[in-house]
Amino acid sequence: MLSSIRLPIISPILLQGIKEASGDMSPYVRKTAAHAIPKLLQTDETTKDELVLIISRLLGDKAPLVAGSAVLAYQRVCPERVDLLHQNYRKLCQLLIDVDEWGQLSFLQVLGRYARSQFTNPAISGKKIDADHRLLLNATFPLLQSRNSAVVLSVATLFIDLAPDDDIRTVISPLINLVSSDRRETKFLALEVVSQIATSHPHLTSPFVKNFYVFWSDGEPIVKLKIKILVTLTLGAPGTSHQIVRELETLSTWDRPNIAAEAVRALGKIACAPDLAQTTLPKLLVLLNDSREIVSGEAIVAVQKLVQHNAERNQSVIKKLARLYLGSKVTTASAKCSIVWLVGEYAHLIPTAAPDVLRVSAKIFIKETNDVKLQILTLAAKLAVQKDVSEQVSLAATYVFNLARYDQSYDIRDRARFLKHLIFSQELEISKYARDILLAPKPAPVALDSSVRYQCGTLSDSLGMEAKGYKALPKYAPVASPSHLRDLPKATRIPNMSTNQSATSESESESESESETDEDTSGPDSASESEISENTGSEKSEAENDQNEPHPEAVPPIATPPQEPVAEPLVEPDDENDQDETDIFQSSVTTPAEQADNGPMLNEQSPAENVSRNVH
Repeated sequence: MLSSIRLPIISPILLQGIKEASGDMSPYVRKTAAHAIPKLLQTDETTKDELVLIISRLLGDKAPLVAGSAVLAYQRVCPERVDLLHQNYRKLCQLLIDVDEWGQLSFLQVLGRYARSQFTNPAISGKKIDADHRLLLNATFPLLQSRNSAVVLSVATLFIDLAPDDDIRTVISPLINLVSSDRRETKFLALEVVSQIATSHPHLTSPFVKNFYVFWSDGEPIVKLKIKILVTLTLGAPGTSHQIVRELETLSTWDRPNIAAEAVRALGKIACAPDLAQTTLPKLLVLLNDSREIVSGEAIVAVQKLVQHNAERNQSVIKKLARLYLGSKVTTASAKCSIVWLVGEYAHLIPTAAPDVLRVSAKIFIKETNDVKLQILTLAAKLAVQKDVSEQVSLAATYVFNLARYDQSYDIRDRARFLKHLIFSQELEISKYARDILLAPKPAPVALDSSVRYQCGTLSDSLGMEAKGYKALPKYAPVASPSHLRDLPKATRIPNMSTNQSATSESESESESESETDEDTSGPDSASESEISENTGSEKSEAENDQNEPHPEAVPPIATPPQEPVAEPLVEPDDENDQDETDIFQSSVTTPAEQADNGPMLNEQSPAENVSRNVH
């Protein structure tokens, strides 16, 4: 509660509270302290160093309830401090299965980035990978059966980023189960992950091709993803091409124009493959006469890509497209651009139809979009540089250039000025190469593999653009870090306490014997004075205790336990004085038996009488 106030003035109090709560005995209190750390950092960034120390202590906590929150705090406060994870890496891998579901997401992100920066690429290192690398993969594998779809997707993403090719096979089935889910969001994200796997490993997803067929109830984003996967499998796994082409042909006849146009666009991509061009061409030619403009337009664009592979063989196709344009049956801008470009590029194959296309284009020039206008300018330039150009073609080309000169678009005016000087100017030396420039052979389009720009499973990957807060996945380490970095610190050896205690007791006994010897040799007077003072003090304390006790008669007198005398070394007297002192000392010492016999009598007498009796 206190951390949510976000006032800098209370940050010292909050920091002190977090310090105390992080060491509390209850795991719930430590968990709450871990959640408060990122909030305090947002309020006061000067506390980062002290918060890092608290995080380092929380990362070593063995309670699963605390571990998830500690890793989340580490991810938000100091993700660059990899040194904090070295000694806790193996413990975190073992705790992963016991952490709560949302804590597992933080675990997978942090451990995945750590593994990328500390281990080498398994595709380069071969089948033998680091033991700690394998530990992470083994620890995350059971999570593929989690009931939380976010955890399953995170594990699949981690396997794509870290696992060898043989281990990626294990995540296909859980992802297919998510593709069949009823929730659209889950299905969409699962299809994105499958799409990336199909791009890099098409042979792994080809057995599940029927799971990517489109249903009528699927939304448009899901349909586009499924069609994308089907196209990828067609180009990557040729064994499935025929059934996928039939599926796309069926989709092109659906009464959903956007989906039908997407299917035709997919057929055009498949047509770029040389071995599939002749298979898809008849189906696309049928779609040229479709009543839906968006479908027929996509079919024309797809046919254009097909014709480029073998223009001489497909001369009749070019004539058919030209007749469609002359009959004003083409309405979409993309289809018009494709037909005009084909006529201009292969005008030598259709010498009679090309001038008619230019004549019709000049009539509708001012009504077309800018893209179509640019293609009409290119058509006029290409026909003007042909061999044996007729006067009508030259006039039509000049007329188009004059119309473009006064167009509102800067691009069209600049293009017209450039082409007119390139073709008709005799002063420029480059005009001699105008034919080679405009009619240079163009390569046929090739199906390109979709490159992965962003990390799979992120918002940036879904949007196709870098989102705020996105952090690129670190590259593999060129050399794996040493394994001893992840070893726990060795415990310091504790010295034997019994030996020290025995040595201490011996030294204390020696000091006591020495003190007793000094007291004995000091004479009876000093000993009697000290004993009198001690007995007097004890007498006063006993009297005070007797006054404080409510029932003194019920409490029996406490008898002092007998004390054994300390054995003194026998020393022969050197002279008479030493002999007298020895006799006096021995007379003052009583044996335990005598003390037991005289005990009750001593308790009945006063302390002063006891002292005089011991002295005399």
